Amino acid sequence: MPTSAGFGTFLDQAVDDNANGLTDRIVVTVPVNVQIAGQYRFALELKGSNGKLLEGRSNLALATGAQQVSASFDVMDIIRELGVDGPYQRVNAILARQTATPHCSIGRPESGDEPDLHDLFPRQRHIFI
Repeated sequence: MPTSAGFGTFLDQAVDDNANGLTDRIVVTVPVNVQIAGQYRFALELKGSNGKLLEGRSNLALATGAQQVSASFDVMDIIRELGVDGPYQRVNAILARQTATPHCSIGRPESGDEPDLHDLFPRQRHIFI
């Protein structure tokens, strides 16, 4: 299967949405170079030192060429779901092109309402936040 995009270096940013001086969410952004335009799903997980995982994802339309994709993690979700302070490891990053016909499905097998996704990347392990 030909590769339709490639990952660059992952970057993390703390975002204060309400200007109160506290971080509200962490946004992980990565540059990609897309070879096939279309509807994509970008997902990755944060892994705590206790092994617990939290998924962030976004669905977006990507044109061909260089651009950035992001996944956002709400700080309250991080506290509630991971239950430990950082650093957090970025794991299982995936960029998948959505297709009209089933080919390769990702996501939780018990979830029947996920769109069929054409898996472009194997899940990849990445660095710490």
